[in-house]
This record gives sequence, structure tokens and C-alpha cells, in this order.
Amino acid sequence: MINTDFTLYQLVLSGLKNNQRFICADQHDGVWKKYTSQEFYDAIIALALSFADIGIKKGDTVALHSENCAEWLISDLAITSIGAVTVPIYTTQSLEQIEYIVNHSEAKIIIVSENNYASKYSNISIQHPIIAKISFQPTAYPDFIELPELLKQGRKIKEKNPDLFDTLRNNVVPDDLVTIGYTSGTTGTPKGVMLTHRNLVHAVQAPLDKTFLSSCLDIHHDTTLSFLPFTHVFEHCAIYGYLTMSVPVYIVSDLEKLQDILVEAQPVHFTTVPRLLEKIYQGIKIKIKNQKGLSGLIARLALDKIKDYRIHQSHSLMYRLYDKIVFHKIRQKLGGKIRGITSGGAALSPDIMLFFNAIGIPLGQGYGLTETSPGLTIYDKNNLKLGTAGLPLEGVDLKIADDGEILAKGDNIMLGYFKEPEKTAEVIDVEGWFHTGDIGYIDEQGFLFITDRKKELLKLSTGKYVAPAPLENKLIAISGVEQAVVIGDGEKYCAALIIPSSLCSVEKLSKEIEAQLEVINQTLAPWETIKKFVISTAPMTIESGELTPTMKKKRKVILEKRKEDILKIYS
Repeated sequence: MINTDFTLYQLVLSGLKNNQRFICADQHDGVWKKYTSQEFYDAIIALALSFADIGIKKGDTVALHSENCAEWLISDLAITSIGAVTVPIYTTQSLEQIEYIVNHSEAKIIIVSENNYASKYSNISIQHPIIAKISFQPTAYPDFIELPELLKQGRKIKEKNPDLFDTLRNNVVPDDLVTIGYTSGTTGTPKGVMLTHRNLVHAVQAPLDKTFLSSCLDIHHDTTLSFLPFTHVFEHCAIYGYLTMSVPVYIVSDLEKLQDILVEAQPVHFTTVPRLLEKIYQGIKIKIKNQKGLSGLIARLALDKIKDYRIHQSHSLMYRLYDKIVFHKIRQKLGGKIRGITSGGAALSPDIMLFFNAIGIPLGQGYGLTETSPGLTIYDKNNLKLGTAGLPLEGVDLKIADDGEILAKGDNIMLGYFKEPEKTAEVIDVEGWFHTGDIGYIDEQGFLFITDRKKELLKLSTGKYVAPAPLENKLIAISGVEQAVVIGDGEKYCAALIIPSSLCSVEKLSKEIEAQLEVINQTLAPWETIKKFVISTAPMTIESGELTPTMKKKRKVILEKRKEDILKIYS
């Protein structure tokens, strides 16, 4: 039974007390720094007291602009433990977005990790008084206070007034605001999602029993891994789930090092977005396709066997042989000890879910939004079902509106959008149902299936509607296809923009897509079939503006930037 009558600090503290190894580890100049429970706990209190001393009060907002690191977590818990509100900023956000978020949230303190982020604040216009600017590391900017100085000051305050921190934290209640998360948004200006301690405490607790992490967890030996941005509420809650469960976590700030750290840390679990899984999947397929000799032949036979794999069923002797010879080696590349991966943030292709489960790495997905903090559903580790977003979390009510939209209620629903009551009223109706903007259905077993975004349905000139996401999932399953966007709004037929993997030949890929489209189109309704495609070697990235910081497609931006490719199709 979930108990949400706690603050986030109280929930995490319960896990710190049972962790006898280390809370988290991150890399500084290539060297791992491990934080014990006592170090972590002392730093939170010292920083919280320093914040209070320089004038931060309950309800004040603090901008936190940093890559993943232990100091991010310490700062967040210090801010929120005394009733202030964290405003996370993505490291990939533009100056224009940073300026908007800092001003709109009226942040009283700005915290950055290092000089590169500190420099951005000399290039924006802040239109309200700032109490302090803080940096985890030394910067070239004298107006930034270094974190060690604040920690030192906080320890002195604690010595003089040992009860002050308890007084401050006891003034915080579960329904107080804990964070304002500005949605990256696929269109328009970011909206500030107001979440409470109760929201996040529910989000941390609700999935734990259903996930792979709860399977035979050994807090004395197991480790976890975190590399998605803490700025996103999905990973924000995931890492606090690890701390609550008293399992140490390795923090990755540089994705270029992810492969090496996986082997070194040997985690039993990590969370991810489908984009990374798609890249791993495509990389493995291309490598096996090009592998020479007998070992290559065996690997290709093993890969072909995956299509017959059935989750939660016994397997043939031949499959077990392939597992020992081929799939075992893939698992070793990911550390060798993974008991499961949890995917979120976007729809997971059934083909990719099947692939990872077949090679012996259980994979499932959850579903939610920043506004639902974030979880609405989660897979059941004992009852995985391909193509589904899982079952509703404890304390979450779901229903499907007449037009197919998914509606939700529960302790996880946001207070609203900061300073925007009109926009809040657009998504939370008078009965308290949150309108997700996603289209889906619930099957007879209670599993939720998401078919598309309500605003992203394509309407052909024939009047037929097409959901692009399921078609895109089919396309990225083709070996060599890195990214895919289905288009056709206002046109007679559907087409696709294809981004190839850097490892494959465009000419060969074109022939492969033509062959595979013949098969795919036979499974579709006539108006859904993909008649044409164009291959572009320019990837869609966050930097190009075509992806959000959480790797969702900005369809309007993509269509604008790739006008020439679209003209090639429909001219």
C-alpha cells in the first residue's frame, strides 16, 4: 500500500539509513567519487542551512542547471527539504529558453555545475533580483559562489544551532510545491508543471513492486546506473527510487563513456528512452549482418530465431544453444548482470521489446507525462505483454474518452501550470480528470495501448486519419534505419523520411527498405500504406531543433527543415 504522507526528503532519508555501502558515485576527471550515507546526509543539511542563511524561504524558486552529478541530487534535496522549489534546466536548452525559464519562475538562486553553464548567465537578461549564483566547480565569474564555501558555512551554522534544520524541514508538508518542471514541448513556449511532494512520493513508490529492480534485489552487492537527465521527471523519480531502495547508483554524465561504465559498474537495472535501445538494436543487427565466417552464420541464425521467441514461455534446445553462443556475448557488453531495463519517455517498438527479452535482457515500458509526475502505467515483470504501456499504477485511475483520448486521475496529477490557470483548465476538467492528449485503448486484461498523440494524427486529403507512431516503429525495425518520420498530412498518401545508420550504405538501405515496405504494407489498411520514401543523411538532433531534450520529435520543425525532401516525394 502506497503512503504519500511524506515529503520527498523524508522518503529518501528512509533509504539512506539502510545503505551501508555508498549512495551514489560519479566521475570527476575520470576518477570515481563515492558518497557514503553520512557524507550525502551531512551535505544536504549543510547546504540547506546555507540556503536559509542567505535568504531562501519556503516557496522560493531555485534554478538548477547542471549535468547529472551527486551535487545535483544534494542540491535538489537541500532546496526541497526546507520547502523551497527546484526549477531544473536542461543542459541542452537554448539561451532564449534559459532566459524565459529563469524569469518566468522568478528564480531567487541560480545553481550551475561549471564555467560553461555559468557563462550563459552573462548573456541573458534577468528581470528580477537574484539572491545568489552558485557553482559546483570554480568558474571565471566572480559573482558565482563555489559550493564548498556554502557547505563550510552550513556546517558552522549547524554547530551553532543543531536544531535549526529540523525546524525548517518540519514546516514542509506533502502538499507543498517541490518542483516546477518546464516541459520541453514539441511546439510552443515551455509550460511550468507544478508538482508537489505528494506527487513525487507517489511516483517513486508506485512502480517499485512491478519493476525488474524489485526482483531479488541485493543491496549488499547490486548496483544501478543512471544516465538520463535528472532534469526530466522520469529519471528524477527513478534515481530517488534507487536511493529509497538503498541500492547504490552509478551516475553517468557523459554518454560517450556509457559502454565502458556499463561493463565496469555491472548494474542490475537502468532506465532509458527508446532512442538508445533503437541505436543498440540497429548496431547489433548491422554488426551481425556483416560478421564473416561460421560465427557470423551462427549469429544470423540466432537473430532469425528471435521472431519465434515468446515471453514467459519455455524455449527450445536450439534457442538455449544460441543463447549460450551468441546472446550471452551481447549481455556481457552491457555489463553482464542486467536483470531488466525500464523504458519510458516515448513509445517502445514491440520489435525492440521482443529483441531485448529474447537475448535475455528483460525490457518493459511505462507511460506518463511530466504533468502526471510522470507515471500512469508500468509493465508487470511477471506479465510482460508486447506493444502495451503496461497496467495502471496503484492510486491511478484511467479511462478512455469518447474520442479515444486517455484521461487520468490520482495523487500523481500536477497542481497545474505555473502562472497559467487558463492552460491548466484546458487539460484538467471540472471533475479532476487530466486530459493526456494521447489516443489509446484498454484491453480486457486492463493493459493500456497507446496508438498516437491526439494532435499528431495525419489527415490525408481523402479524409482518412493515420497514426504515424506505429508506422514509424515498423520502419525503425528495418536494419540500417536509424530514424523515421511518417508524413502525409493533407496529401493523398503516406510517405516517410528516413535517416540511415552511419554504419550502412544508403544504396543498399534503399533496396532493403523497398523490399521491407512490400511486407509492411501488406499488414496495413490501404490508406496507411507508405507509398514513397526519401533518405536523408542529416540526423534529427536536439541541436538541430528537431528533437526535444527528451528525444521526442518536433514534427512541425522537422517538416519545416526538410521541405526539400518532402517536395521530392510529393512533387
